Amino acid sequence: MTRTIVTGGDSGVGRATAIALAREGHDVAITYRSDADGASQTAAEVEELGVGPPRVHQLDLAEPHRIPLVLNDMISDLGGLDAVVNNAGTMHQAPALEHTLEDWQQVIDVDLTGCFLVAQQAAQHMAESDGGHIINVTSVHEHIPLPNAIAYSAAKAGMGLVSKVMALELGDRGYGSTPSRPERSRPR
Repeated sequence: MTRTIVTGGDSGVGRATAIALAREGHDVAITYRSDADGASQTAAEVEELGVGPPRVHQLDLAEPHRIPLVLNDMISDLGGLDAVVNNAGTMHQAPALEHTLEDWQQVIDVDLTGCFLVAQQAAQHMAESDGGHIINVTSVHEHIPLPNAIAYSAAKAGMGLVSKVMALELGDRGYGSTPSRPERSRPR
């Protein structure tokens, strides 16, 4: 059975993902930030599919010091980790000139820093086992700027690059290796 963590599994894309994965036979653990009722509803729908008891953990990605602790608990509950769907996120909408530093920092802390730390922690566990899959959910606004959402667009673009760099470093080359670079001929 594939052991999978879905962050932000209390609603929307996270809930739909957790349910779809459970339907495919995954043993699912989900996180939520503040919507315990939403997380309970997701857990109930997962449990109806009969693939083991869903695990629910509170995790606010804006609290980076808690991420390793909660993920370690989740991985222990699951008995290992095969996949993570890094879905949790937030958005603040305001024109760029009205975005406060606090608004900016909150979105960057959750959508970029927090998501990176989840991916990093998952990769460390996967590197010690038989590997796994990390799916970082970004947005079309990684490529197409969204007016009134400058921090969100920036964070999603950043996670797109985090995904690419981690893929290069962790892919077929093994954990922690640096991709080889083709030699360039120098003009003489």
